[in-house]
Amino acid sequence: MSNALINIINADMSREVQHALRAVYEEVKVVSVTDFSDLDLTLQSSEYSLVALDQESLVNDIKLLELVEEFTSIEHLIYFSDENTETHEKIKVFNSANQHFKEWLTGSSQENDVNEDLELPLDFNVDLPYVPPGDNEAPPEGEDEITETHEQPLPYESPEREKEATKEGSQLQTQPETPNSEVGKDDIEDKEGRGNKEDKQNEERERFLERAKQLKHYLEIPFYKTKLTEPKSIGVWSPARNGVSTFIQNFAMFLARYHIPIAVLEGITRKARLEETMSRYKTNGLERWNPFSNFLIDHSIPPESVNLEYQRVRWFPFGLKDHISKWDSTQIEFYMNTLKLHDLLFVDLESGDMNEYTLHSLNHIDELWIVGSDCVYDTLEFKDFIHKVLIQEKNINCKLLFNQYGSNSTPEVLADSLNLPLIGKGMHYLSHEEVLHNNIGDKPLLYHKKALNQFHDSFYNLAIEVLGEETWTTIIDNNKIKHKILNGLLPMRRSKHFHMKMIESVQREN
Repeated sequence: MSNALINIINADMSREVQHALRAVYEEVKVVSVTDFSDLDLTLQSSEYSLVALDQESLVNDIKLLELVEEFTSIEHLIYFSDENTETHEKIKVFNSANQHFKEWLTGSSQENDVNEDLELPLDFNVDLPYVPPGDNEAPPEGEDEITETHEQPLPYESPEREKEATKEGSQLQTQPETPNSEVGKDDIEDKEGRGNKEDKQNEERERFLERAKQLKHYLEIPFYKTKLTEPKSIGVWSPARNGVSTFIQNFAMFLARYHIPIAVLEGITRKARLEETMSRYKTNGLERWNPFSNFLIDHSIPPESVNLEYQRVRWFPFGLKDHISKWDSTQIEFYMNTLKLHDLLFVDLESGDMNEYTLHSLNHIDELWIVGSDCVYDTLEFKDFIHKVLIQEKNINCKLLFNQYGSNSTPEVLADSLNLPLIGKGMHYLSHEEVLHNNIGDKPLLYHKKALNQFHDSFYNLAIEVLGEETWTTIIDNNKIKHKILNGLLPMRRSKHFHMKMIESVQREN
């Protein structure tokens, strides 16, 4: 498919143009260069059929005619400028990224046979349902208003209730026509097609519901083991690569030490890493393991083969090779909601620009932790996206987690700059030795005392934020009581330090 390049200094305009281009072009790259030679090198590295520039992007004036003639792959050069510009059949000038530009873009894509039903960035062949705008927004021009929505569907509604709802909906849709109306053959076929599609969706939903019930029954957690009155689902995402997976894995195992029911789910991604990590840790049952995503659609997979347990945490990798290639809103809904029987469910979301699958997955989490670090500009670049799309449009509860911190780090300053509440700090800035161990070692950093000493206090404080101070204090106190009882009943379970103290005491007495 065609690729597009954006070099626009104005952040708001750049994001608006990027959003419009992503609906038409498969790959959209954003750069920020202020020298023609740098732009020239960028264009040489890959072929782009569309290039978007603005009058502030380069210090020197660009000879647009020479640009389109030198790079023959450029079919359209979009230039946002208030000044007169040399005209050319490949050059189109707009004052701003307004509706005229978007209308031209849609018309241009049709003329060049660019498929509007593009595969999403993950190359999964599916069209997610249109997500309607907010209450104060009107539908985009040229698109019919959609009355059927799939926002926040209930994943475990009974099939009987689903059938009743479908029946009620079908009755509303089949009201008698007015005497003056004419129903043609195409209208009848269209209604029949919609009916068949709804039937298939209901059947698919019932199948997913049955599979979800099977897995929940197998994973069932006794009520006396739960610590929270309501389970919590937390998505963790970073605009840049800031050690998200390493943090989730170690923090989950830290909490699991206190017998809190926890699961880690790898979000829909094409960069699956969790399976390889579990393999390095020599997790039991990996040889018979099947991805949870496959379990939902393949009835021959037993639920016990989906479950991976390591250090009291249940792990659900996305899978390196066997993950399904087609996703729709119903599959995402059950993938994200089935495991919410655990007190805490951490979802490891793919870092960087959010694709449609990640955005759709956010509909099913309770809060989103945005991971930042000392690379502040990599995070600040996404400030508009965080507030306009995640907070305002999708109503996501966003919090900042500062990871990879050092002695001079200023997480409060980054939180103020992003205008986000700071939930706490994650892991320290890893040394070369710790990075090496984290990438190729057979145990997590949590089980290396030197590393644990660096981030233990941060994890402890973060646990208070997640669970609440009262709940966390109760868990800690109960854990101490349990250890005292065990040490009293089973002296051999006492620590080496305890026995050394006893020996020293006896020696002093003698």
